[in-house]
Amino acid sequence: MKKLYYVIQYNLGIYLKTKRFWASLILTVGILILGLSTYLKPGTDLPSSVSEYYLAPVSVLVLLISILGAIFGGDIISSDKEMGNAYFLYSLPISFRKLFFGKFISSLIAISGIIIIYYLIIFLISILCYGHSSLILGESILLALLYSVAWISFSSFIGSFFRKTSSSLISAILMNFFVMNTLGSVIAKATNWPVWFILNYVSYPCWAIFKESYPTTTSVTTSLGPVTIEIPTLMESLVIMVIYIGTFLVGSYIVYKKKEV
Repeated sequence: MKKLYYVIQYNLGIYLKTKRFWASLILTVGILILGLSTYLKPGTDLPSSVSEYYLAPVSVLVLLISILGAIFGGDIISSDKEMGNAYFLYSLPISFRKLFFGKFISSLIAISGIIIIYYLIIFLISILCYGHSSLILGESILLALLYSVAWISFSSFIGSFFRKTSSSLISAILMNFFVMNTLGSVIAKATNWPVWFILNYVSYPCWAIFKESYPTTTSVTTSLGPVTIEIPTLMESLVIMVIYIGTFLVGSYIVYKKKEV
């Protein structure tokens, strides 16, 4: 465990020094503050309840998580050699398993920090505007964190097929933000089937739990026009996320081990 802790500490230290982390944090918080600034203007009508207030910022966050997952997970495998860390890390008496999972956990800690700061801001504004919060917020935080684990797992697998960090990141971002969304929209519009195999699909419960009556569908505007998407139940969402994490995390580790042996 000490060796795993050392790898996590080493990689997290690198993340916290990168422009990538601080740019992601500033951009995420900036988008949130810009969106919520209207609520702080005198005379602005607030949503009727604190739960309704949480809907918009949390729905924006789940979109940002797909991008953050690519940014922090896409180059887990390719970054060592390109950043010059490979010689140092591989010379240590540490197994590939601990090296990989240490990098994975440090990526998760970095993205979790951004998510928690995001939630902390909307929590503080809810206290300022409503005088109280909602216990459902805690449930949404846990769902968002699990959702980020799924995206990091998926992104690390997609990025593992590229040698350069830039190629890994770009491919993961394109897959997460464009390909997955477009594929889900096309299938939903053409067949009206629940697109349960699209990871974006399982994000809906993160914000849907704030509604008084849990919705079964939602309308999404895409380049193909409005598309009606079936919203998974909380249990369905959890099961799909766990399947994604198990499948792509193991797949990423196998690729990592084969590349570095």
